[in-house]
Amino acid sequence: MFAGSLVDFMIPHYVGLIINDLKDGKISYEEGGVNRKLVEWAFIVVVGSLCAFLREFIFGVTSERLGTNLRQALFESIINKDVSFFDDMRTGDILSRLASDTQVVQDGLTTNVAMFVKACSIMIGSLVILFLVDWRIGLITVLILVP
Repeated sequence: MFAGSLVDFMIPHYVGLIINDLKDGKISYEEGGVNRKLVEWAFIVVVGSLCAFLREFIFGVTSERLGTNLRQALFESIINKDVSFFDDMRTGDILSRLASDTQVVQDGLTTNVAMFVKACSIMIGSLVILFLVDWRIGLITVLILVP
């Protein structure tokens, strides 16, 4: 979850490092110059992209399973209804509930959960980085900005 956002955090850092190396004239890979920084940056981007793909894949599979289970449960509930239920309800309403309403619930649950997990992981990762850089900055952030 955090790897996709880590790539976003690393862009300004690596751009700054590359500009400093260009200014100092360090270009070659052996010197730890621009070429090395570009390889490191490419590696971080690839790993971040793989993590983002994995996150989307997992939430996509979970979403489809949730939707299938929801539709199956609703269908079984409709099948087990009394005959008088079908006298009162129109077929179009029943099919609409089965098709579109379950899709809305499926999308809402999975999208909101994915956004919540991503936001929490970014918040926790940012706080860990703050405390690693300087515990006083982390403490000020937690005590003043969070409330």
